Amino acid sequence: MPRPRPALFAAVATVAALPLSAADPLWAGAASSPHWVALSNPDGGSAAAQDAFASALAVEGDTLLVGAPLDDAPGATDAGAAFVFVRQAGQWQFQAKLVPTDRAAAAQFGHAVALSGDTALVGAWKQNTAAGSGAGAAYVFVRSGGAWTQQAQLLAADAATGDAFGDAVALLGDTAVVGASGDDSESVINHGSAYVFQRSTDTWALQAKLLAGDVSGLAAFGSAVALGADDVLVGAPAADNRGAVYAYTRSGGLAYAGKLVPAGGAAFDRFGAALALSGTRFLAGAPQRDVAGFGDAGSAFVFVRSGGGWQEEGELRAADAAINAHLGSAVALSSAGALLGAPNDDAGACCDTGAVYAFQASGAHWRQVDKQVPAGSATYDTLGGAVALSGSAGFAGAAGANIPSTNAGVAHAHPELLPLFKDGFD
Repeated sequence: MPRPRPALFAAVATVAALPLSAADPLWAGAASSPHWVALSNPDGGSAAAQDAFASALAVEGDTLLVGAPLDDAPGATDAGAAFVFVRQAGQWQFQAKLVPTDRAAAAQFGHAVALSGDTALVGAWKQNTAAGSGAGAAYVFVRSGGAWTQQAQLLAADAATGDAFGDAVALLGDTAVVGASGDDSESVINHGSAYVFQRSTDTWALQAKLLAGDVSGLAAFGSAVALGADDVLVGAPAADNRGAVYAYTRSGGLAYAGKLVPAGGAAFDRFGAALALSGTRFLAGAPQRDVAGFGDAGSAFVFVRSGGGWQEEGELRAADAAINAHLGSAVALSSAGALLGAPNDDAGACCDTGAVYAFQASGAHWRQVDKQVPAGSATYDTLGGAVALSGSAGFAGAAGANIPSTNAGVAHAHPELLPLFKDGFD
């Protein structure tokens, strides 16, 4: 694909999210719903220790995919794994543990995960390949009945040492997008890139390599990716020292559609560090954005499709914004609403317990409707380091949780986290 020309797609207008206070009837501080269910590492006991289970999450319908990038294999520390859970009669049950056929130490398989139907895509961003140390890889698994098998290993044809291919992944049908945030493309250090693959029958082939043509380096393009029926989005959280999202359209082949930045963006926001796309909206996290005088409180921005392009619609902020909470480190979006993770929020106690925030839209106006911290959450859990939504059901990863053993990690599932979202917004 030809290198895209630098361009800035300016937002037509910005609509601020509705302000909230602790007195708002829809939100009265952090709550712990009794409906949270903790899903722990099926390996159990000391075998699960230090696995960082739930560092990454993906859900579709009744299937949940959970990454555990520090899972150890015999003789291979931090090889990584991914675990599949399925919902049966309203209960989440373990189905399979996914590991690659070339499982290797320090690969961190499970650092990023994506799910579409009976296909799973798992990133191993530190995998050593013939191209060099930490070049990275991504793996495709398919399900038949209840059995999962590896279908393909995806590699960059121009891979090099430290590319971090597999840092981010997205999947929809027969299309996969893999970010390589450490790629030194066009001799620019850590410029980053993203690769689009297409499946025909059981074979995957490269369709395009995406680059940002207007950054000088260290942009980390490919740190986040999102994929829709008509769109590919790539986050570059270090672009221009504040972050950007690059948009591509899929109609009639891939075409560059513009560079998106929020109207009120500032230095070190890391806008684009996390992405989620649903229908005609996308959500981009800015986890180091200063909010109401609180440094690195974090936020996220909503963009909506308008006239063939993207228009900024609002900024989502925590009503109880706090220093170093890093809201927007993880984001999820569905027709029911938005879920944001704040993994370093102290949750009214101490030290990186974490929290998840739910938002809803009324027309173009967004408001916070809940903040949740599941019962039993503890210091350094980093709850919200990963989040996912399936309709109104919500999921949050706490990779630092000491369940069932030290830093094993746990995934929390809620059957109806967003009950106020009746009609959706699409």
